[in-house]
Amino acid sequence: MQRSLLVVATGLVMAGLTVIALPPQVNALVRIAATADGGATTVIACDQNVACVPGPGVTVLSDTNPAVGNLSVAPFTINGVTLLGTVSNIADPPGLGVPNNLSSSAIEITNNSAAPVTIQVAISSTNFVPPSTQAFTSGSGTWSTGSTGSTIAMQWWNDPANGQGAESFNDTPGNMVDSFMATAPAASPFSFSHNGGPFTVSDPSPFSMTLSYQLTLVAGGDLISRGFAEVKPIATTVPEPSSLLLLLGSACGLIALRARKMRV
Repeated sequence: MQRSLLVVATGLVMAGLTVIALPPQVNALVRIAATADGGATTVIACDQNVACVPGPGVTVLSDTNPAVGNLSVAPFTINGVTLLGTVSNIADPPGLGVPNNLSSSAIEITNNSAAPVTIQVAISSTNFVPPSTQAFTSGSGTWSTGSTGSTIAMQWWNDPANGQGAESFNDTPGNMVDSFMATAPAASPFSFSHNGGPFTVSDPSPFSMTLSYQLTLVAGGDLISRGFAEVKPIATTVPEPSSLLLLLGSACGLIALRARKMRV
C-alpha cells in the first residue's frame, strides 16, 4: 500500500497539482548599502554581521538586531545627512501561499548641512521561495516643514538569477519591477504613498529582491516614516480537470489492485 500511495503522489506532482508540503525556508541575509556624497563614502551593513567587508571608503555598521532576517542599525550620519531608526527585514514564509516580503523603513532622515544633499540606498536579499509570478510594491513617507523641493525616487527590483544586491549603494541586480517619485510641495508637512501591482514576473527558482532609492533633501530638509516593501506571493499550480480525473482513476486502480493482491 505504501508503494501505491508513493506512485499516486508522484503522479499528482507530475500533473502539476500542488502537494501539501512546506517550502524551503528563506535562509538569506539582508544587506543595506548607502552613500550621501556620490560614492566617496559607502556605508554597508549585513544581517548578523555576516559577509560585510570594509575597504577603501567603506564603513561597516553593526547589526543591532539578533534575529535572523532582521537588520537594524544605530543612527548614523553621512555628509551631514543623519538616518535614524533604519530597519530592513525579510518575511520567512512558513507555508504555501504566504508571500515573500522584503521591506525597509526609517524613522527619520535629516539633512543637517547648509546645502542640498542626495543620499542613495540599496536594500537586498536572496533565496526567496519560488515559484512566483506576481509582484506587489509599496512606498510611503512624510515631508516635514521646511522640506519644500526635496525629492525621492524609489525603485523595486526582481532578479530570477538570485543575485545578491546592495553590495554597493547602486548594486541592483535583475529587472526593475516598478518605480515612483515624490516631491515635497510648498505646503509641508505632506505625506505621500504608492501602491503598485500586480506586476508579472517569472521566478521558477529561488530569486532575489532589491529595493533602492535616491533621496535629495534641501538644506534642513527632513523625511519621516519612510516605508518601502516588495511582496511576491508563492504561486501554486492546478492540473486541468481531465488530467486530474485520469490521475485519480489510475490511483484508485493501483490501490484496488494492491488490496486484491493482499487478499489472495
